[in-house]
Amino acid sequence: MKIIKTVFRVLLTVLILLPILLYTGIVIANNCIADSIEKDLRAIELPENTRLVESVSIAGKIFGNGNGMQYIGVILVESDMPPEKLEEYYTTHGKSVGEYISVRKQDNPDWLGVHTFQHFDADGNYYAIDCMKANMSHYIDSGFIWELLDMDLRGH
Repeated sequence: MKIIKTVFRVLLTVLILLPILLYTGIVIANNCIADSIEKDLRAIELPENTRLVESVSIAGKIFGNGNGMQYIGVILVESDMPPEKLEEYYTTHGKSVGEYISVRKQDNPDWLGVHTFQHFDADGNYYAIDCMKANMSHYIDSGFIWELLDMDLRGH
């Protein structure tokens, strides 16, 4: 009888801990994917008269409807370049980062209602450069792993 109780306790512990550990691993993996996009954006050489102010990575359901993870890297830069030239620069130099790079003039510290920049100064000439990747399945070989990563509750 003592062996049955011990086996039952072990099974109960595994049944309780396994989902928690699995979900924690999924969240960490998704954060790592978003962090890599931010890192890739930061790796792009800054144009002249431009300085990096802040950067952030975000994983979750940021835009649109439905289920699925989205991964975004954002850098806040201060630049004397005209917005058109800055967008042209990042579109050209950012091809290796991803297909969805956009440059937005920042008039306040709030980035699209998703993030608030901490180092924003109202007197500066700031731009948010962001890159979003919504479908990472072509980066991950196994369909099972992709479906597992999509189980993150932040994507729903």
